[in-house]
Amino acid sequence: MELIDIIISCGLVLYLVVMAVIDIRKKSIPVIPGVVLLLIVAVVRLVAGVSPVTVGAGVGIGVLLYGISRVSKGEIGEADGLVYAVTGAALGIMKNCELLLVSLILAAVVGGVLMIFKKVGRKYKLPFVPFTLVSYGMVIFL
Repeated sequence: MELIDIIISCGLVLYLVVMAVIDIRKKSIPVIPGVVLLLIVAVVRLVAGVSPVTVGAGVGIGVLLYGISRVSKGEIGEADGLVYAVTGAALGIMKNCELLLVSLILAAVVGGVLMIFKKVGRKYKLPFVPFTLVSYGMVIFL
């Protein structure tokens, strides 16, 4: 792993930790830090020689999630799309898809357990970024 990749990973972990805490507390995520980090990561990756197609395809996962959020009238948070655009710029499309899949599985398991034990109802909205944070660690280190 190159130094620039380590720096991007550290920045991404810091971003995900902060956004996870905010998501848990407020059930919303600020947009500006995500946009700034997305631009920084995309530019750094492009300058480092990563193909624009690779960066763009990774960001596309976030754009797709944002589109699904708009179509579903907010059933999926719009800012979750921004989070996945940032992770996609850093990871590329394949790792970002892995990240999304693992996050969805973790959220489904936790949501199912909470529903089984009658802690929440079917319409309860789980904060999703904490699952993304845990999944990021799994995808990067496993």
